[in-house]
Amino acid sequence: MVAWTHIYRPIAPLLDAMMHENNTRKMIDLCSGSAHPVLYLTQFWENAVQIHLTDKFPTEPVLSESVPHQIIVRRTSYDVLSASFSKDTIYSMFNAFHHFNDQEQVYILEQFEKANAPFLIVEILQPNLFEIVKIAVTTTIGQLFTAPFIAPFSWRRILFTYIIPVNLLTVTVDGIISVTKSKTATAYQQLANRVQTTDYSIEAKQIRTRFFTTLTIIQGTPTHVTNT
Repeated sequence: MVAWTHIYRPIAPLLDAMMHENNTRKMIDLCSGSAHPVLYLTQFWENAVQIHLTDKFPTEPVLSESVPHQIIVRRTSYDVLSASFSKDTIYSMFNAFHHFNDQEQVYILEQFEKANAPFLIVEILQPNLFEIVKIAVTTTIGQLFTAPFIAPFSWRRILFTYIIPVNLLTVTVDGIISVTKSKTATAYQQLANRVQTTDYSIEAKQIRTRFFTTLTIIQGTPTHVTNT
């Protein structure tokens, strides 16, 4: 869905600019899951990038031919709540921040600030009724149309989508719960205000993208970048 819809396309130049401004081509993607968002973005980068895909329970990503040869991808086990960050690395997190409670979210932001580490967190969900309706449609009707084309192909997925439709229920419920856990950019900024200092800026904002989708972006910027 990420590749087909190009929803994350506006993020590519943002991350590329962050790597340029911080003079690094090293990224660590946190809570990667399938890692499709960050792997999708690699096709828009001309320069070499070393990406570490991390997750508390890592799985092997499905690397498509669209990932350029100059992109080095590694998979690492990494618990974001016990990790240490580095100022020499760009950190990203796609559609996972809402899984943490307020205290954990503030803690993660604090660790970025203490390390003076640049980061970009992207959330695809908004806490409103329209988002619930959109999720309900895409996880039911959308799943019925896309299940056979998801790589790697699985007969179990076919069975539990069309014959015994467990997937339709679980994915839909999971999506709706995620909407209820999501926050507005204003709410995320209020959390960020507890953490940011004169030496480290954290900004939460929204970007409109395709298919009536709004991305919420939380960006951490060290002072050495804002002063340039």
